[in-house]
Amino acid sequence: MNADYIRDLRIRSIRRRIQKIPTNGQLMKFSETLDPFQENFLAILEGFWIIYRNKQANIHEPSLDTTGAVQRTAYEVVVNFENKLSTIKQPNPFFQIALDRLHFVKDVINLHASMMLVFLEAIPSIRWHQLQEETKRELITFGTMEIPLIRSGSRSLSGIPPNRGQFEGTGLRNWVIEHMFAIIDDFSIKLHPDSYETALIAALAATSPDRGITSAVDYKILSNIQETILEILRIKLGIDRKQLKVLASFVAFLQKLREYSHNSSDEWWRFISHKKKIFMAQQQEKEVVRTGMDFVAQGRT
Repeated sequence: MNADYIRDLRIRSIRRRIQKIPTNGQLMKFSETLDPFQENFLAILEGFWIIYRNKQANIHEPSLDTTGAVQRTAYEVVVNFENKLSTIKQPNPFFQIALDRLHFVKDVINLHASMMLVFLEAIPSIRWHQLQEETKRELITFGTMEIPLIRSGSRSLSGIPPNRGQFEGTGLRNWVIEHMFAIIDDFSIKLHPDSYETALIAALAATSPDRGITSAVDYKILSNIQETILEILRIKLGIDRKQLKVLASFVAFLQKLREYSHNSSDEWWRFISHKKKIFMAQQQEKEVVRTGMDFVAQGRT
């Protein structure tokens, strides 16, 4: 069987389950509408999101408790992601000298780029190692700019407001900071999605092929993944008896995210491409290895 035929079977299976959602009486549980492939797919998205949202993104940021938040199907996924993400260096938001502000922004970029790499490698059907390097780089670059804003909005819904002050004085232009926090407010105040919906919205943003992907094969792979995620999201909204305008609001939010990342990419690139040019006499500074940020920078000038 070719991949398109298998994908079509899965999509038809999802749609049949949507039709079986009872109109009266007790609603079906979300997991009861999914086949094993779909359940595994969702468990990976959910598992990553729980760890990504709850884990500290810098040494000063409070973490969220995951106790009781993990579904049985996602438990092993959560443990696996937690082990991988625990090896990534956390940024230090305490600045002793001016140069520390630059290092902080670079470390923030590296942290989220590394997390996006771990996430995308784990998504079923993405065939990450077969994608073109240019495709991978575009996904990681824009995911690094967009997904942290969804994370901040989600944490805000959990009672932890975003820390705007940590970016002020870092050299990041004010209009970028304003745009970032306007999007975070849109997410937490206007959308107010639950954890499942947030994980699916983040996955849609992370796997979007509309990033100037030039490989037709890669574009098709990503489009198929998007279709699967959208169908699962439709099931979720159908079970909750939410109107189609809710899905439309999610899509509109993703468009705002894309506009932000497109407009601010040059600004973030200033930090990614920055190289120290002046060295004081007898100064020896140990070179910092930032694997995630370096992956984004490869092949770009």
